[in-house]
Amino acid sequence: MAPDYVIGLNETKFGLVAPTWFVDVTVNTVGHRKAEKLLFPGTLVTTLEALQMGMIDEMPATGDEVEAVAAERCAAMMKGVDRRARHETKCSVRAAPMQRLRDNREADLKWFVDFAMNPVTQDNLAKYMEALKAKGKK
Repeated sequence: MAPDYVIGLNETKFGLVAPTWFVDVTVNTVGHRKAEKLLFPGTLVTTLEALQMGMIDEMPATGDEVEAVAAERCAAMMKGVDRRARHETKCSVRAAPMQRLRDNREADLKWFVDFAMNPVTQDNLAKYMEALKAKGKK
């Protein structure tokens, strides 16, 4: 991830809730307690903070280096590794959250749409958008 950026799920700040698959990825990446501390208040973290908590693997010195560093990391990850074995291992590690996503896809979508279309949520979103517009005019 390039320096001087932020990452996270700030949905709660504007009245939405992170979709379950976002939550699963966050919990699997940083652990349950850190995920709670990030998701509940909608915290965005800096590149350095993301690196320190394990959300990202590297922070190149400049944004211009991101693509080259990513290509090097991918090449190193695949060196001396059977692609099929790596793929199957990756699928095994991610099997439970992927199955949850498949099993609950329709229910998750309905729940999210119902939540997002709720008048209270829509009002919160409108207020958030107005605040962004006002911030942009400064």
